[in-house]
Amino acid sequence: YAFASSLDEYHWSSLANLGSVFYDSLKQPAEAIEAYNKAYAILTQREVEPTDPPHDPTYILSELQYRIGLAITHSDGRKCAMQDDPDTPV
Repeated sequence: YAFASSLDEYHWSSLANLGSVFYDSLKQPAEAIEAYNKAYAILTQREVEPTDPPHDPTYILSELQYRIGLAITHSDGRKCAMQDDPDTPV
């Protein structure tokens, strides 16, 4: 999945699947969060059409948010924060 996303930076599903591998198989939640966030960003940006966009992006976005939440709660010390204000927890 990492190689596929390196070939096509807008292939959101490669990043979503990579996040699943990091979280489910490799037990690396920080890397999973990064991959899930990149997939989410690809699907929510408006400048470029994502590669193979999902038929129902709302469902996919909610699944990505769910998986991000799982990865965040994997470690007791992790907290949610906004990208533009990372020092303020939400």
